[in-house]
Amino acid sequence: KALGALFKGAEEAQFVDFAAGSAALDPAAAERLGALGKSLAPKADLRLEIPIGADPALDGEALAQARYQRELETAMRATLQGKKAAGDGGALPAFDTLPPDRREKVLTALYTQLSGAPPVPPEPAEPADDVARKDAKAQAEQARLAWLEAECRKRATAQPSDLEQLGQQRGNAVQDAVLMDSGLTPERVFLAGNGKVSPNGQQVRFELAVK
Repeated sequence: KALGALFKGAEEAQFVDFAAGSAALDPAAAERLGALGKSLAPKADLRLEIPIGADPALDGEALAQARYQRELETAMRATLQGKKAAGDGGALPAFDTLPPDRREKVLTALYTQLSGAPPVPPEPAEPADDVARKDAKAQAEQARLAWLEAECRKRATAQPSDLEQLGQQRGNAVQDAVLMDSGLTPERVFLAGNGKVSPNGQQVRFELAVK
């Protein structure tokens, strides 16, 4: 059943949108879910189904980007501050503000960190005859940096377990919001792995249902 057919205003609570890669509920959604729980509480014959899940494309990209940034920060700490400071929380400069030679050292460390082996960048293309030696060196350096970053990003992927964990966290967040101070008993709210989870623009939408 669609929730919108049961209660006035419930159609707004039927759909819950999450930012890609996130399990956080915005305050308005949490408030609507709480109102939904209170509306369902006296209807003892109804149960609420909450989907769990993630969108492999939207969430996968967001989780991969988040992992890349985490791994990059670790590599920067180890490279710029030394291994003893790798766990410290001191401020780091923005990666893009580093000079090219430092960026290459960081990306080399990141590649090794992700793959377990040092990188072997391809040989640079031969520069044209009219290219100055200094310019040719700079071009080769930029080509190495671009290759290293692309290869690191390929390896900093989201794992299936990351998507599963995110889906579970989202389901739990919705469940908690529905149950909080609503009077609805937990046994009437259940999580469904085969529920409706779909992309909605750049967000991921959960569709709740009653049984």
